[in-house]
Amino acid sequence: MKLNPITEFILYFNLALAPLLIHQVEHLFLFIPILSIIAWVQKNKFSVWLKKVKPFIIYFPILGFTFIGISLLFTHMTWNEILFHFSMATMRLWIMVSLMSFYLLSEKKTHIITALRSARLQLGFNGKLGEDFILFIETILRFLPNLQSEWEHIFSGRKSLGLSLPETRMDKIKSFSNELPYFIHNSLKKSEQLTQVMVLRGYGKQSRRGVYPYNPLTIYDGLIISAIMLTYGILEFYGAI
Repeated sequence: MKLNPITEFILYFNLALAPLLIHQVEHLFLFIPILSIIAWVQKNKFSVWLKKVKPFIIYFPILGFTFIGISLLFTHMTWNEILFHFSMATMRLWIMVSLMSFYLLSEKKTHIITALRSARLQLGFNGKLGEDFILFIETILRFLPNLQSEWEHIFSGRKSLGLSLPETRMDKIKSFSNELPYFIHNSLKKSEQLTQVMVLRGYGKQSRRGVYPYNPLTIYDGLIISAIMLTYGILEFYGAI
């Protein structure tokens, strides 16, 4: 059974948020079987996931040594307290990064927008302000990769023409500032063309747009969301984990 993108986002987000509510190191090891199950389900994307989290494996120890140095110099904490806080912070961050990396690999960004529009249609929300906001986010997610690709083509074109590429940080900043006005001008021109196309297609003249593919929330999604809320309520009632 495939979960609704809204339910999947809520599930991953709450799993990533849960480590912040845990105050014992040993309880964080409960996430090992959770991550193992998710890794097995997404075994086809495991190599991509490993490539994405690899920089954080290097970054977190460096951040930890910085934390230890600052704690020794400016606080009166003992070694045991420093190691405890370092372990908690490192494990929390690594679990959160791992879970959200799995989510970003499993879910396309446009699917959550379609699911939100389907939920609005299912619940009977007809407000134009909400529709405009969702359309704004959907447009950004759809055309942002094109903007990134166009920006990369600018520098690859300079390289193809045999022009020298900036090497130092200051040279890159200068090159960026020289290319930016033309890039913004072209982007604004494209946005005007996009707006004109939307007007010609009748956006704003109809009370509500249709949704395709229609992906409504089901009873199973409601049960999963209710179970997540109930779990957090119980943990909060009994004073967290």
